[in-house]
Amino acid sequence: MVQYLSTFLSGYGATGPTGPTGAASTVTGPTGYTGATGSTGYTGYTGSTGPTGATSTVTGPTGYTGPTGPTGNYGGLPTVTTVSVSSSTQSLAMTSGKYKITLNHSTTFTLSAGSDGQVGMLELIQGSGGNYTVAFDSSVVFGATVTSFTASTTAALVDYVMVGYSTDLSKWCMLATSNGF
Repeated sequence: MVQYLSTFLSGYGATGPTGPTGAASTVTGPTGYTGATGSTGYTGYTGSTGPTGATSTVTGPTGYTGPTGPTGNYGGLPTVTTVSVSSSTQSLAMTSGKYKITLNHSTTFTLSAGSDGQVGMLELIQGSGGNYTVAFDSSVVFGATVTSFTASTTAALVDYVMVGYSTDLSKWCMLATSNGF
């Protein structure tokens, strides 16, 4: 068997040395084929819009209309009454809204003819001589806010007096004063 083995082996030569490694290639092969894009996923179904509700044609009842209030003392712009004072007493029947009064004498005023809630204004103008005083008799009452009135005494200066009538007091109430215009 040794012979056989030796004959068998004699047909094969020894393996020779490995040859040198070849140079490295700088060439890149072609890019492979890009596959197809896959399909987009399924979008859910949007439901239909519901019906619009019915529009009502019923109108509610009209609210209560209150009574008409009283007519004011003035139907528009107040009436202006012009007065020139030249005595120590002056009576004014307060029937207009504004009294434009030129003082040519120191005087005491008596106010009459009031109706409840009526308001009047006195525009007191010092005459050319000036230095005229103003007082009010018992037909006018003063309150805690306006406790008295002293007129400007310089010639041509103007003072304003606002009064309102009260049937509860049966008097004209001094509401406001403003001096020296």
